[in-house]
Amino acid sequence: MENDETLKTYNKSAKELAEHFKGVGPRDKHIKQALELAGKNDGTAHVLELGCGDGRDAIDIIEHAETYTGIDYSSGLIGLAKELLPAADFRVCDMQNFDYPTRVYDVVFAFASVLHIDKTSLRDLMKPVARSLKAGGIFFITTKYADTYKSKWKEDIHGRRLFYYYSPKIITAVAKEYFEVPYGEVEQIEGKSWTVMALRKK
Repeated sequence: MENDETLKTYNKSAKELAEHFKGVGPRDKHIKQALELAGKNDGTAHVLELGCGDGRDAIDIIEHAETYTGIDYSSGLIGLAKELLPAADFRVCDMQNFDYPTRVYDVVFAFASVLHIDKTSLRDLMKPVARSLKAGGIFFITTKYADTYKSKWKEDIHGRRLFYYYSPKIITAVAKEYFEVPYGEVEQIEGKSWTVMALRKK
């Protein structure tokens, strides 16, 4: 991640932000959707989650997966995740510097996490994620929506965070070398517009 101030906010306000994230609602629908698209809704999936935060989605993912690894660049949030699920594989790591293995995962999730990296970084991320996926594997992304690419600072009681907004068209363009798009839509989640993408490894 290129923004130190965003990271400081997540570390400083980890507990408060984790409580805030609970209000966003569960993602079980998207978890099942990704596993079905990968042909791995039978409990045998090997899964990586980028930006796992406090582990709230890991609870549901682990129920449907054989193996799970969650990474986040915030040590504060990873600390909370380890408290929540002590037996799970959580690691403090930036998604842009993670040592992606080769053809290990069936699904890579990025729920509300690539919204903290710019378009060039997102394009660069596609190659290592694709390498880490098995043939036909799914990279599932949710991110803040805007019709045109833009960045925006948000400042609240927790601190300052930098967000990047993406449309399905933009993500399709940056992913096209490595992925096809079985699903790409703008969905209303808790009254806000989100880009929801399932990218299948070519």
